[in-house]
Amino acid sequence: MGIFLGIGGLAGCVIGLIITVILSRIGLYITTEMAKKQDWVWWYFTVVFVVTLPTLVFVGNDIISYSYVAKPGQDYDIAMKIFFLKGLGLCACPGLAAFFAAFLTAFIALLLPKKSINNQQS
Repeated sequence: MGIFLGIGGLAGCVIGLIITVILSRIGLYITTEMAKKQDWVWWYFTVVFVVTLPTLVFVGNDIISYSYVAKPGQDYDIAMKIFFLKGLGLCACPGLAAFFAAFLTAFIALLLPKKSINNQQS
């Protein structure tokens, strides 16, 4: 039965990686487009990403309360759900962090005055 639990965790990871690829590409596209107009964008994106990723991994993934398996050998459906959701949550965290960092950077860019890269003086 353990192999089925492993397959459940692997399925969660695969779906989480697909989510990560999609959200990371969207986040990086938004940030790249903003970086063409303002030079500080990558700094904000990096700081927000570095703060958000460990927060999602260590805190956000453990906030969801899971049902406990009473005894070994019972409740494999509950155990498989736990493995699937943990795999999904951990593998989707980088994409969620990149998307959140791009969103927050875009929000900050709306609040701060624009400074063009082409108009800088040495």
